[in-house]
Amino acid sequence: MARKKQKVPQVDPSPVPPTDAEWDRMIPFKKFIITEPASDEENVEHLFEVGDCVSVLPPNLPNGYGVEDGPAPPLSLMWLGIIKDIRTGQTDQPIEELDAWARVQWFYNKKDLSSVLPKL
Repeated sequence: MARKKQKVPQVDPSPVPPTDAEWDRMIPFKKFIITEPASDEENVEHLFEVGDCVSVLPPNLPNGYGVEDGPAPPLSLMWLGIIKDIRTGQTDQPIEELDAWARVQWFYNKKDLSSVLPKL
């Protein structure tokens, strides 16, 4: 059954990340779920765990690609990485409502590194 695409609510694109000292005091988790609202009865859940490889849309995605209504961008435009750690600083909310932070080790390609390490 085809699923109709619905606009995902916009989230503040630049929340202030925790400092290293705050991170050390946060509660570790092994996984978190992002729930995407769907147009039918069932929402779509995306599970992320420590050790997962992830792709993230860059903030400066070129015109012509879209999340809801355009073609998917090629992987060469995505940010790619592996989740190294997941934490939350909140303890006074139900577990399904906690905000999670993930530390990601980003992967880079040869072209990206050539300006830093020219002899690749």
